[in-house]
Amino acid sequence: MKRVKLILLLTVAICLGLTASTMAGPASAAASDTVSFSMHIDTTAARAVFASFLSVIPNADPDQSVDSAISVSNVCAAPAEVVETGLLGDAAVAPGNGNGNGNGNGGENGNGNGDGGENGDVSAAVGSDHGTVTIYLWDRDGTLITHTTGAGSPGSGLDPDGQLHPGQTWTVRLAEVLSAELGVDEEEIEFNGYAWVTSGFDCLAGTYNVTIFGVGFTQNFEFLPGMGQGQIFGGIPVGR
Repeated sequence: MKRVKLILLLTVAICLGLTASTMAGPASAAASDTVSFSMHIDTTAARAVFASFLSVIPNADPDQSVDSAISVSNVCAAPAEVVETGLLGDAAVAPGNGNGNGNGNGGENGNGNGDGGENGDVSAAVGSDHGTVTIYLWDRDGTLITHTTGAGSPGSGLDPDGQLHPGQTWTVRLAEVLSAELGVDEEEIEFNGYAWVTSGFDCLAGTYNVTIFGVGFTQNFEFLPGMGQGQIFGGIPVGR
């Protein structure tokens, strides 16, 4: 129980620190400044975001266990009004071009393989608009555990090959990822550390949380950089 209380205090401290950092952000930007969409034709086709704290603590009493839920989104699908406001910067967006999320004509969000609907996607403006996701997990003792999505990856939202397409979101519990990667039951896993998440596509965003079931506590965080932070949309451009 002492460990659970420690996790609770740590997550609250992280939350307060992130709030203070946000409040202390740059004040010199003009009110009329727009957030630049950092994707363009010659992007790296890979992005990275950071999770400052994730935790899994098993307990004989499930009500006293701790776990983290991860949500990773491919935000290459964007509404037409976002495109028209110039938030996509230099990107030449293809209105409603298919992105592999359906067959036939695209629906309202232009997610079909045929002609798009009212909203567009940025598939013509990025290095790659779909691909796998890799999670790099560093435990508190410095141990690195890596999981790259593929056929049979845990969670939901991926295609059969483990790829994430525009408009889709991969949701998974950290205990599931560690169990699949380490080959042990979830009840045997304990993890306290941080993570980097990288994608094989240009438009990465997401959230994660830490849940302490026995006290009904859940703290949600946004992967950093968040959407628009530092004038970055879709994660830090990286090589992969």
